[in-house]
Amino acid sequence: MEDDSFELDSHITIGRHLDNDLVVAGEDVLDFHARIELKERGPWLARLNDAPLHVNKDSVENGIGLVPEDEIILGQHTLTLKVSNAGATIKNWKLVSRGGSSSIRLSEHVLVGRSADCDLCISEGFVSRRHAQLSIHSNLVWIRDLDSSNGTFVNGKKIIGAVLVLHGDEIAFDTSSFQLVGEAEHLTPVIEYKGQYADSMSAGTEHTDTSLDDPSDTVLAALSTVEVAPVALDDLASGSLEKNTWSNLESSALIGLSEPVLNEVFPLLLGRHLIGRDLDSDIQLYENSVSGKHAELDVRIEGVYLTNLIATNGTQVNSQQVQTQRLQDRDIVDLGRVRLVFRENLSKDKSAGTDVLRSLSFIVGSIILLGGLFWYLY
Repeated sequence: MEDDSFELDSHITIGRHLDNDLVVAGEDVLDFHARIELKERGPWLARLNDAPLHVNKDSVENGIGLVPEDEIILGQHTLTLKVSNAGATIKNWKLVSRGGSSSIRLSEHVLVGRSADCDLCISEGFVSRRHAQLSIHSNLVWIRDLDSSNGTFVNGKKIIGAVLVLHGDEIAFDTSSFQLVGEAEHLTPVIEYKGQYADSMSAGTEHTDTSLDDPSDTVLAALSTVEVAPVALDDLASGSLEKNTWSNLESSALIGLSEPVLNEVFPLLLGRHLIGRDLDSDIQLYENSVSGKHAELDVRIEGVYLTNLIATNGTQVNSQQVQTQRLQDRDIVDLGRVRLVFRENLSKDKSAGTDVLRSLSFIVGSIILLGGLFWYLY
């Protein structure tokens, strides 16, 4: 119904089937039509079952990030994304150029591009005529890429659609990078972002779009297209691992065999554990060759199962590519360039040994007692 509202407080599905979180009736709406996920940087819209789906009249092929005031079109139905004031007190947002030589104060909408009629005109590099747009909603800043040729990057990650940008973020349009700075009493002064990825971008270089459905699975094309060579099992001698690293494990664990997690122990309790580069990963591996959501561990009573997700560089167990694999003690797991070893619960082995000793002691004691009794009676 017109003007009806539905609050987004979790991931939801949309469609005409009654099992959806948001039911939209209509012959041109599929039973399960679309899904909205609430991510750290804003809502993410994905179509289901090849359903026809549009955002602001542009077709959605896989998934796309949303910005407030976006219109989601399902058949003849239109849903508008709204954001309420979350109490943000930041004001006077501005973009500061790398090095701090210049800045531009943000208004409600700022168009970025090569065209002279853009609010922020960038002539160097391969910036599109209408490259991106920044907008402010409830004192929060959002940025949308306008189908630019070489993409818009936030902290080195290519965005798909729109994302929320935060105080201190680096925003790059091809070779030109800026830092987003706000003013508020609770904000700490920002340190100039050196741009981990910006230096690898050069004018005259065309960047291939290697984006996946999830923007967190994409790093700058210059890095993400590098083939990862397999690492031989003998490349890392077992002696390189500290002896005490796994000597006192009370649960199964993954232990880092390479940087950036060398000798780091990740205990594995019962349940599911997401592994990846994303900040919300249970086991975070901040390495460029690791995807945002790379793999998942399912820890059960009967064993630990490793499943490859949408990983650019795949998941290997003992140098073999796997999709789903039950892990055995001392299995070597490679996720991109990161190598780990799986260790079973050693305390279980210790307790098993203790139980055996107790059983043997009981048997020996019983034999001695019976022998003494027999000698006394006869």
